[in-house]
Amino acid sequence: MGIEEIEKLYRKLVVGCKQPRIDPQVREKIFRKIIKEIDMVRKRQIEYRDNPEEYKRLDQKLKELLLKEIQVIIDDYIIAKQNGELKKWEEKYGDIKHYIRDFYYFRINDSEDIGDKILVDLST
Repeated sequence: MGIEEIEKLYRKLVVGCKQPRIDPQVREKIFRKIIKEIDMVRKRQIEYRDNPEEYKRLDQKLKELLLKEIQVIIDDYIIAKQNGELKKWEEKYGDIKHYIRDFYYFRINDSEDIGDKILVDLST
């Protein structure tokens, strides 16, 4: 499993041409797989806490998973906007600005200032 399987599902996410929509079953599968992967990566990070290289590699995988979830949410926004269903989308997800900000935050290249920073787990 992993990001490859999530990518395969992602290609099946949008259905319909004239009035596209998100397939709710595919959306649920993507969400569950992302959550499962995040949970596995977080457990592995705890094991590799003393290995900075492996921890950073796992952190990058977390960023990829979070980016994919945000990408799906933004896709859902665009489709909701096209279909005149923004109010419903906003009730479900809130303000799109947060997702756009987070999307760019996680996409920042490792060569930039924030590259050496790692995600912080606030639950521990």
